[in-house]
Amino acid sequence: YNEGDIVAVLIDIYNDGDNEMQNAKIAVTIPELGVRKSIGPVDINEGASFVEIVYLQLPFDAVAGEYDIMATVHGDNVGNHDEDVHRIKFRQITIN
Repeated sequence: YNEGDIVAVLIDIYNDGDNEMQNAKIAVTIPELGVRKSIGPVDINEGASFVEIVYLQLPFDAVAGEYDIMATVHGDNVGNHDEDVHRIKFRQITIN
């Protein structure tokens, strides 16, 4: 990627639990660059998937290097609020 480019991030969440996940909020960030996009709240039934593409624009003054993209999801576990859902995934991109 180059500074100013758009990065497409595929969000693909599958609820393999026994309960519906309600009010799920998804955030995609590149912390070192101050870039952030959010989705939600959304409800994801048990056995169902949620798929969406999030577009992040890299800053025009981004310095060349490797950066982590961090995707987080947090939602309420219906039927057991003591076990709310919180997951984090990282992927790396390189800016030339």
